Amino acid sequence: MNYMNNPQSQRRFYSDIRHTVSSAIKSENSYHPVESYGSAVEDLLKTHIKEKCSTAIDLGSYTGKWLSHLGKYAQKIICADLIDNNFSMIQERFKEEKFDLSFYLTEGNELSGIEDESVDFIFSIDSLVRCDGNILKEYFKEFSRVLKPNGKVIIHYNHSPAKDMPVIPIREGREICQNTDFIIIDELEIFTLGVVMVALK
Repeated sequence: MNYMNNPQSQRRFYSDIRHTVSSAIKSENSYHPVESYGSAVEDLLKTHIKEKCSTAIDLGSYTGKWLSHLGKYAQKIICADLIDNNFSMIQERFKEEKFDLSFYLTEGNELSGIEDESVDFIFSIDSLVRCDGNILKEYFKEFSRVLKPNGKVIIHYNHSPAKDMPVIPIREGREICQNTDFIIIDELEIFTLGVVMVALK
């Protein structure tokens, strides 16, 4: 089974990859590099988060690619991922930054170890593009639970055919979001693959 299509096979694929800071940066530059897309992500956060809040989740944090941007908008960031290989590297990489880091090892469709209504916003870029609609449904239930009232979700998912990637049509993505009582406030195509949805609880 293709590793891109379910959390279990993704975990198997990534479980032996252990990055250093230099190899992490090299890996990050192989897709949607910060140098090319960082300003778009910054604009996205500035538009929808606006000011620094208490707690955010970086879902699918992997090597911490977007943490410097997220740290401008959250005092504490919970790095959630299927593997914990990079958690210690992330801690070392961002030890001089003015935000706090914690880590959560997810099964790939849950955030059960994170408290109810404890998070201001959830951010996920380049991760949920590997998930199908069933996983997105499970995550939206969790988003609803962990977010504070008026909390926001910024998620990137794949809506068109691409090699090895599951597709969630725009209409289905919207239905999943709205059926969990979120209000969609923006949809943008700022990356070469997929759409970014911003939703309000």
